[in-house]
Amino acid sequence: MKSQQVRLALTGLALGVLLALVIAPQTRWLGRLQILTVLRLYHPLPSGPCYTGSSAGDRDRYQAVAARHPDDFAIQYAAAVTDDGHDKTLAGLHALTTRFPDRPALYANLLRYEMLGKVHLQRPEDNLLAGLPPSHKFDTGYHNAPTDLASFDADAAAGERLDPDNAYFPLMRAVGLFAAFRDAEGLAAFRRASTEPSWREYCADEVEARWRLHEEAFGDPGALGRVAAAAALLLPQYQQLRALARLILVKAVQQEQAGHRKEGLELREALRRCGDLIRVQSTYGIGALVAVAICEIATDRTGGMTPPKATPGLSPDQWGRRRLDAYCAYATRLGHPEFAARARAEEAAGQQVSALIEINNPMAQDQRIQPFLRLTRWWQVGVVVLSNILWLLLFGGLAAGLGRTRWVQSVGGNKKPVLSRRAALRRGIITAGILAAGFLLADSLLHFFQPPNLLGGIIRSIETLFLLLAVFALPPTLAVYLLRRGFRLPLFSWPGLLRSVGVALLAGSVLYGLCALLGWQAGGLEDIEDGLHSLLGVTGAGDGRDDAQQASARGLSAAVVFAVPLLLLLVSGVAAHIRRVPVSVGLVRGLAAAAVPTACLLLLLWGGLLLGTVRQEGVVNAQVRHTVHDEGPYLAAQAGQSWPGPVR
Repeated sequence: MKSQQVRLALTGLALGVLLALVIAPQTRWLGRLQILTVLRLYHPLPSGPCYTGSSAGDRDRYQAVAARHPDDFAIQYAAAVTDDGHDKTLAGLHALTTRFPDRPALYANLLRYEMLGKVHLQRPEDNLLAGLPPSHKFDTGYHNAPTDLASFDADAAAGERLDPDNAYFPLMRAVGLFAAFRDAEGLAAFRRASTEPSWREYCADEVEARWRLHEEAFGDPGALGRVAAAAALLLPQYQQLRALARLILVKAVQQEQAGHRKEGLELREALRRCGDLIRVQSTYGIGALVAVAICEIATDRTGGMTPPKATPGLSPDQWGRRRLDAYCAYATRLGHPEFAARARAEEAAGQQVSALIEINNPMAQDQRIQPFLRLTRWWQVGVVVLSNILWLLLFGGLAAGLGRTRWVQSVGGNKKPVLSRRAALRRGIITAGILAAGFLLADSLLHFFQPPNLLGGIIRSIETLFLLLAVFALPPTLAVYLLRRGFRLPLFSWPGLLRSVGVALLAGSVLYGLCALLGWQAGGLEDIEDGLHSLLGVTGAGDGRDDAQQASARGLSAAVVFAVPLLLLLVSGVAAHIRRVPVSVGLVRGLAAAAVPTACLLLLLWGGLLLGTVRQEGVVNAQVRHTVHDEGPYLAAQAGQSWPGPVR
């Protein structure tokens, strides 16, 4: 009686916790997402822009949202940015310019997408910086079409007209003009940019728009979804800014070699001012690092000198100091010691920025990556616990149904055991040994012969089936019991043989289906793990594990979705041997008695994990929002420092 009261109290407590989690808005959305993840209906960390397992299905939902909000610029913009190729994205964004002609963010992001595949700044003058003769063969594989260059210039001009104090648009326009070999106009655009007071790239507008569209289509994406959307942002403008800086350096060197030293120094100082502006106001840490590199480029080859020869034993820091000293001495000789002072201040600011942002810096990596990794692990543990709950309820329901059959009810109590303890133990050991040998054989076939995909999949399925059967040793005992006790038919008669074959086929089909369902459901955890490492690869970071360790982690994640039911099956099987009843009967009774209470305990654990995950979600949400809008100052504040200001 007390046992029944405890079960009822535990069940009531678990249901109350579940009801509270469902009602509370802070946890309701997260519980829904984790349940959908367990059922493979949602991917919290997709390796691509796909949340429901179907890119086409995602796009249909996005377009439906866009149709309901025709005048919402953010939603229309996010719906136009597609994963079907940059050409379709460009077509969609250009179509928006007629509906939203006064949005500088639209033109800024148009330029960014045009630099992904249409416009590239690479000129033969790069040979001069590499120490090659100007006549050296120059073929990078990039060929700018005149129509693409004209479209790029028109978009940059429109953005500059709408946002006249923003250096981004004239710098991008300089990229296109130099790519078109319109050098005089390119230099004029560059000089305009060097005098502007602000730097706005509008990249955060795209990330915010993606978040908004996803929330309208699927609900709150959670921190993992926001991180995935932010990491999917492509930033090709930084490569083009480096190319522009090198070309401006070439122009400065050419002026200096022609005897126009002040003009060359003025170009260098304009380039350094652009780098200083970008470093201070860039949204992203990578932008600040590119700005540091631009300032370093501005101080190279002072006086038009030829490329210096490599000095053995000279470290990069020593080489940088030698370069900076030469520039400062050069600027001072030309009567501009203030240029030298600003260059040294910029060098110090650049070193501080690099220490805060560089991925190879342990402190920066810990600040950027560890909160996200912790959230992912919270998610994985929550999904594992929820998976075990669902499997427990499934097997508990099946066991409760089988427990009402005459087969189970006729065994036990004061009746004589069906099998002797020695016979039951011997049969289980022999059966498990045979099936383990089959598992090893299948594994050897996969390892040594590496069969093609279809045959490999069949062998892997057989391997999984053998492994489960070897662990449980249930089907042989069940089949023997049914043949010897349930059907009461001679084994070698035609009716007995047909019945035996039918039982074997039915048992095999059910077990194969369970194995396939287990593998399919465990694939959800593998998707999270794969998405995690794909995302870390995009950000240039990692968690220190090689491919073999990552594969082992994925395999372990897939195995633990069944850990608690497996443990109950093993305990029930051992108890059946001790009590000298058939293993099949012991498993049914053990699951029927323990599945629901164990599931209730796991539900309470899941509730605690959900609260912890919500707390970690808040941490990562705050981090990703700061990263999208002001990554550099945020990282500096996290390290207890201040972001270096302008030195212009």
